[in-house]
Amino acid sequence: MPALVTLAQMQRRSNDFLPDNEADLTFCADAASAIVIDYLKIAKAPPDWLAALSDSPPGPVSAVPVLIQAAVLEVGVEMFKNREASVGDLLSPKVTAILWRQRDPALA
Repeated sequence: MPALVTLAQMQRRSNDFLPDNEADLTFCADAASAIVIDYLKIAKAPPDWLAALSDSPPGPVSAVPVLIQAAVLEVGVEMFKNREASVGDLLSPKVTAILWRQRDPALA
């Protein structure tokens, strides 16, 4: 699954513009996107989100909701800066609060 944020967004959020770190930032963006999608309990990202992230117009001016992008950036930057982080650390109370209303409710 492609990342729900761009490399440029990850670089700005992490304040790391070193070319040597681009591959790691890209990996963290991909992994963070998968973690957020899993937390939201959806099988995969909606097609309109992914179409907006493609290289063709409109480009990365994204249909991915800003709250989802914010959560992916928080998880991705935490993963990049804290190599020892567990999933519990990555899905911090701040991230779960951002995502709570977007989450597919569980049926009891």
